[in-house]
Amino acid sequence: MKMKFRNYLPVLILFLSIQNLYSQVRLGVHGGLNLSSVSFRNLNIFGSGISTGIGFLPAYSFGIDINYKIVDNYSFSSGINYSVKGYKVTSFGVRENYYYSYLEIPFLFSYKPQNISVHIGPYVSFALNEVIKNSLVDNINYGRVGNSQADGDTLKPLDLGIKLGLGFDLKNLLFKSSIAFGISNVWPGRSGNSVKNISTEFLFGIPLYLFNEKDKKK
Repeated sequence: MKMKFRNYLPVLILFLSIQNLYSQVRLGVHGGLNLSSVSFRNLNIFGSGISTGIGFLPAYSFGIDINYKIVDNYSFSSGINYSVKGYKVTSFGVRENYYYSYLEIPFLFSYKPQNISVHIGPYVSFALNEVIKNSLVDNINYGRVGNSQADGDTLKPLDLGIKLGLGFDLKNLLFKSSIAFGISNVWPGRSGNSVKNISTEFLFGIPLYLFNEKDKKK
């Protein structure tokens, strides 16, 4: 019996460790509105001296959240988001909408004293494609994703930035609002401009697994 107990002891310790880890993890799904634009070093985006107007572009974002509770009121969250960013530009009365599809992975630290949380941290985004719509024509053009700086219309495949925001926990419903500032030049070959993403998200989420029963009652 002693030998059998010794054989099962590592398994028991591993099981208790996993149970303790799972009790600190919360999973969830979310989706909502994403308002995005870009910041230019200057507005000469076509290299022709034409002044253009830059506006926010409404799109959507959805994904999966993974939240790990570190200690009381402090947690770390990550996940995978499918997010559509971009901007709209108007020149000579013609409007063009630029949509970028990204897979985004945030790394956020959160402070939650009660039902309100504050989060901040970096994010990494991987570009999937670029879609361009023109108000004069009905067809859709597709841009290029790559690392070539010779072609100004090539979108870089990697975007890095900082995200910060607020969250509201309403028991079985979560609401998050955040703003993200890109620090990477996503169009390094575009007429000497430094183009960086800016986006604001308004997301609703549903928790799939809360920390533990004690936290549910708070």
